[in-house]
Amino acid sequence: MLAGGTCTVDRQVEASRLFDALSACKERAKATPEALHGFRRGHVCIWFVPSAVLHPLRDVHGASPFFLATTVEVSDPVEIEVQAPLSRTRCVDVGTLQADMVSLLGGLNVERDLTHHEWSIPSTQSDPVPIPLDEARYLLSLYCEAAFHCDPATTLRLEPLYCLTTLPAEPGEIVKAYLGSGARIVGSGYAPIIYTVERGEWVAREEEDGGIEQTARHKAPPTLTDIFEDCNDVLNVDNASDYCLRVYAKYDILSESLFKLKPNAAGNSIVMEVSWKGCQSTLSSPPPSAQAILRIRSVCGEHDPENHLATASLRKELMKLVEWDQIRQRDCWPPETEQSQGLAADRVDDWVRGTITLHWSFFFVCIIDHFTIQILTEAIKDEGFNMTEQQSLPASNSSMSSVTFDLDASTTLPERQDLDFAERFWKFTSGLATSQADLLLSLTTVIEELETGRLQPLVNKYNPSSFARTIRDLYRLSRMQTASDADDLKESISRTMDYWLEQPLEVLVEIGIWKLKRDYCFWLVGSGVVRWDELDAFIDATLPLTHQVQRLLKLHRVMELFHLMKSNLVSLPFESLRTLIGVAMHTYLESEEPATDDLVADDAGAMETLMYRFVLPRWGESVKVVEGFEPRQWSVCVVPDPNTTDRIGRHRRLGAPRRHEEEEGMFMMCLYRHDEMFASRMGAQWDMKLQEEDMETESEQLERVTDTLLAGTTGCRYRVVRASARYM
Repeated sequence: MLAGGTCTVDRQVEASRLFDALSACKERAKATPEALHGFRRGHVCIWFVPSAVLHPLRDVHGASPFFLATTVEVSDPVEIEVQAPLSRTRCVDVGTLQADMVSLLGGLNVERDLTHHEWSIPSTQSDPVPIPLDEARYLLSLYCEAAFHCDPATTLRLEPLYCLTTLPAEPGEIVKAYLGSGARIVGSGYAPIIYTVERGEWVAREEEDGGIEQTARHKAPPTLTDIFEDCNDVLNVDNASDYCLRVYAKYDILSESLFKLKPNAAGNSIVMEVSWKGCQSTLSSPPPSAQAILRIRSVCGEHDPENHLATASLRKELMKLVEWDQIRQRDCWPPETEQSQGLAADRVDDWVRGTITLHWSFFFVCIIDHFTIQILTEAIKDEGFNMTEQQSLPASNSSMSSVTFDLDASTTLPERQDLDFAERFWKFTSGLATSQADLLLSLTTVIEELETGRLQPLVNKYNPSSFARTIRDLYRLSRMQTASDADDLKESISRTMDYWLEQPLEVLVEIGIWKLKRDYCFWLVGSGVVRWDELDAFIDATLPLTHQVQRLLKLHRVMELFHLMKSNLVSLPFESLRTLIGVAMHTYLESEEPATDDLVADDAGAMETLMYRFVLPRWGESVKVVEGFEPRQWSVCVVPDPNTTDRIGRHRRLGAPRRHEEEEGMFMMCLYRHDEMFASRMGAQWDMKLQEEDMETESEQLERVTDTLLAGTTGCRYRVVRASARYM
């Protein structure tokens, strides 16, 4: 009796310590959400995963928080706190989500949509290590004892605890599984919930002609009859008509690239999540009544150039503009190397003194002819658009409406054909000049040609830069040599040109801003996705130059999002695309400006990664977006039919015999193209630092990436995962 009583007391003390440790994890997570918090006891590490943290278990558990226990290699008898950094992604919601469409083990999947940020767990070189089955069961029993002593009236309650473990299987096989335990409020106390998530076999996809691809290793996917039989084994389902099916599927429209510039860097991706009620067969396509959500991860082209090839040339010019604007503010050029300076100076001298001097007259005859034809055909009015006078907008808009775009993710947008001399000068200097000497050489040569009158270029009459204004003043001066104010105008032009040579970046930044504004307006308005008045805040010429550059960075992100969608979602309704672009423009205008001078920092307003959660309209053509795509994940959840439950409730109130005690739980069957459920990003060692001698060779990296790319693709194979929540 004494020994048994002592064991009971020790168990109660251990359960109380576990409760305190889990509660402390939750409190630390509230205080510092940018890190994942946990504690280590022996060789077991328990982490608290809040709603906003992404994890593979979300596919079956839902968005509610949970604890996760895995094994670590180093055992420590002392309980210590641990934490791991998380990477944040700001979320932008577009549309209203109907929450009751998706049923998961942890409840309706709505908590994630109340968060404004998502947090990702960094990748590690190893998969999580399972806990031995007996230890997992003991840990879950301690959790139940601790959780059921909570007062339901208090706000403090424990979320479910999942343990990664292995289950008994055939000799030579290892079946990974998550065993979990939770609690639900029943009356004045708690009732336990037992969770099981078990990795099953690989199955082969049905062929298009109806035949099933049978191989020696993989059988056909489970039918609905098989799913109800598995459900009956877990929940004792007597009548399948008392239950309904809710289907949830994910489609990878654009997969995140495996080849990244930085480790754990985010990449552009487009995932369509579709949910609907009822289905006729396994892996069925969504009906028109399905609710579809596009999860669009928008990453700037500097971090993911592979998916932004169409806007690469604009991004290159914009980054040069940002670089020169920062040098202009600091008034300090970076140190130069003799090799780069000499090469750039030679190319500038050859182009300016050779090409310009020998062929300038022919060059500008072509430009004059070009603009003459444009004016005569009225394709471009007033040699461009007016950013300040509204009366010129309809004419420009009509000229844009006839522009068509052949958008291809692998090609770059063509250059506009109506560049004036200032814009061509910007193209030349931004592409070749690498030092202050290069700019001075270019400006000096152009100034000499302008002063002698041999160079008489055309500039847009609405170009507000001092470079264009001075050229227009030179034209006026040539027509008023005998006027009384000719000397004053000549002196003013001379002072302006001297200032150019003192501060060359002032004039170049002005020209670059004008040129890029026209580029973005040309493509966005010409596509019809944006109206002229919606761009006023982005092209406001009254702002300081640095603020105008910041607005151009944001407008470029809108441009990248537009081409990302058009290149990968050709069948997306145009009105839906307009809605998305409109929300994106509003989001960037409302975002805070960077606190530092570094406009291209990762946390800057225009450079941060955004996750658009776009709810598409139902009963339309939204589901046609996934036609021809194989689902990355296809899950069906067996839940009690609400109508049957109400009928049962009435029988119970009338004293009629009960057909069910209560809701017995839920059952899910999931099919995964990749074995991602049990290859969590949360590895065994969060602080693992690889030494140089431990790093993978290039061949090993290539082999690993190739295996990842081909995993689950041969024969359209799917990994079966069965999950259940049993109410005790």
